[in-house]
Amino acid sequence: MEEDTPTVARQDLFYRINATGMKANDSEVRRGSYPGPFTDFIEKCSKDETFVALCPMSEDRVKRHERFEFVLRFFAYLNNYENFGHTVNEFFIKNYW
Repeated sequence: MEEDTPTVARQDLFYRINATGMKANDSEVRRGSYPGPFTDFIEKCSKDETFVALCPMSEDRVKRHERFEFVLRFFAYLNNYENFGHTVNEFFIKNYW
């Protein structure tokens, strides 16, 4: 996929690929659909040795990139938690993607 591929096309392709087998969760879709420096930073933070030690989880949760989601949510809510309703995916799309 080219770097200038529209976000909607990226999301559509990612959805189609992941519609078979185990369905990707919203976090996995966000992680796969929005590449760039911020996503790279979140990935790096989620693999930090200290964070991993402080945030133990099962191998299944690690495989589903839940540490990535925890770090993403930290930054998402850090300065904008008052605007959070009750739908995480909507909040992220509206405020960050």
